[in-house]
Amino acid sequence: MNKIMNQLGLKGITNCYGMTETAPVSFQTSHSDCIVKKTTTVGKILDGIEAKIVDDCGHTVKVG
Repeated sequence: MNKIMNQLGLKGITNCYGMTETAPVSFQTSHSDCIVKKTTTVGKILDGIEAKIVDDCGHTVKVG
């Protein structure tokens, strides 16, 4: 993402993540997020989407 932003001059680019099964995008960074968040995360969950995060053993991780 850093290379794309620098070489193409795209300052408003965001990162998003999704799966075909979840209707293309489930998580996305925002234009106001810092560069570190844009390049190291998939962003926040979008409205109307439910998700859970599990650890290596399959246990649901607590919020936060």
